[in-house]
Amino acid sequence: MDKVTLDKLVRETIDKHLSRVGCLFGEKNSYSDMLFNYYQNQSIHQQFTYMYESDTPLPSYYQYKIQECFPSSQPSVSASNLSRQLFIKDYEDPDAAPIPDIVDFDRNFFETEERLEIFFEQIERIKNLLASGDFEVAQKSYKSLKEKQEQSLSFAKVSELFLEAGEKGELPITKSHKGTPWAPDNLENHQYSFNIFNAHFGEQMIGEIDSAELDLFFREILANFPKGNVAPYNKMSPSEIIDCIAGGKVEEEQVIAGKSVFEHFKKLKSFFNFYEKQLKGSSKAIQEMRYQVNNTTNARGQFSRSQVSRILDFVDNLGDGKKWPVNIMAFTGMRNAEVMQLRKEDILQSEEGIWYFRVTDEAGKLKTAQSNRLVPIHQLLIQKGFLEFVGKNTDKYLFRRYSQSDKYLTRLYSDHIRPNCELPNERENGEILNLYSLRHFVISSLVDKNAELQAPYAYIQAIVGHFQSKDQSITTRVYTHTDNMKLKQKLINMITLVDSD
Repeated sequence: MDKVTLDKLVRETIDKHLSRVGCLFGEKNSYSDMLFNYYQNQSIHQQFTYMYESDTPLPSYYQYKIQECFPSSQPSVSASNLSRQLFIKDYEDPDAAPIPDIVDFDRNFFETEERLEIFFEQIERIKNLLASGDFEVAQKSYKSLKEKQEQSLSFAKVSELFLEAGEKGELPITKSHKGTPWAPDNLENHQYSFNIFNAHFGEQMIGEIDSAELDLFFREILANFPKGNVAPYNKMSPSEIIDCIAGGKVEEEQVIAGKSVFEHFKKLKSFFNFYEKQLKGSSKAIQEMRYQVNNTTNARGQFSRSQVSRILDFVDNLGDGKKWPVNIMAFTGMRNAEVMQLRKEDILQSEEGIWYFRVTDEAGKLKTAQSNRLVPIHQLLIQKGFLEFVGKNTDKYLFRRYSQSDKYLTRLYSDHIRPNCELPNERENGEILNLYSLRHFVISSLVDKNAELQAPYAYIQAIVGHFQSKDQSITTRVYTHTDNMKLKQKLINMITLVDSD
């Protein structure tokens, strides 16, 4: 399960319960006001209402606060209940929530339950100390927990301190930094980089960011970040750009060079060095990164047929919300966002009886007008039961019930598909492998297989939308009519996983 979501759950849970427990030690907040008002009303009702019929007398105000400020369940039950809500919190009817897959119950999930249970045990101890009259020890335990929580710094806060230290010349001395203040252009470059970093990490606690999260950021986000002069991204905020990247909308010819990614990496490495030396934190996250950032290439690679087979074998054993989006990408070349905004009404049958996807901006924003297209459904998707899945679906959108996050498929690949399928971060030639590589696999397959079919190249463009080919003439043949659905079906069904590497 998404580590960022789990870390946020732990952080918000601790903040909420410490705020409640603080009411017992004289802290004022909205919860303490609510408790007082409720107790006051109950007390007046009990003392001055003649027909008071309660079998249980109202406890003292102190005992009432102890009763209300702590969870009523055992620590293990409280932790389990919270983690279960991750799967049903967005649904009015819990029975309508998607059934979790085995990959949802990963190490991150169980370590989160462990952290929650430990915390609930700690405040249970405070409750027991108060109940036994040991107020001073209870207060000391509470203050220790609160101080630990308050000492947690967000990435945004540490980046603010880092930029300030750089501007003043107060960064730790290294081979590349001699302790002098940054020049104005250097400060501006750092601010630009950290605007991007903060758009992704932002309010995440820096101690919660691990090497896997940094791997994902460089492999899936920065490696696909558009150049600063490319429209429409040059008019967008970093957060908006990252959403476009997660949706698969940035084409390869638009992304920054490997040298630029490496410059971002060097700045982040300096940042973690500052965090370790000046703030007594840890640089373990960046030191243990598995993804190798280099300044040579930033080209995207394609998966081999055997790699795509491994991916599909893995997701086919998961639930519909993970199985079908990845299968569709592997047999159509659709972008992440295009798949996730498919509606039930976008699965249609032509006059010739050919089932097809309608990719349309009526369902959501597309990359370009050229992205509106009709794509035949591959015969293997039909054989796997995709049409039956669509028929049973009662929602407007096929996959929105599983997630509405643009990062859903990106994180599925990074957290589960890549490690479970033992996929490398790059090909032998240095080209990057990530979720986009499914689209490259499809485009390459169509171009290669079309050598025998000899269909106009405009048909490939009509299937995958815009793409940049090494043969520049492919993307310029836009005047050919591409309404022959049978020809497009032949092309799509030529995508095969049978051949070996």
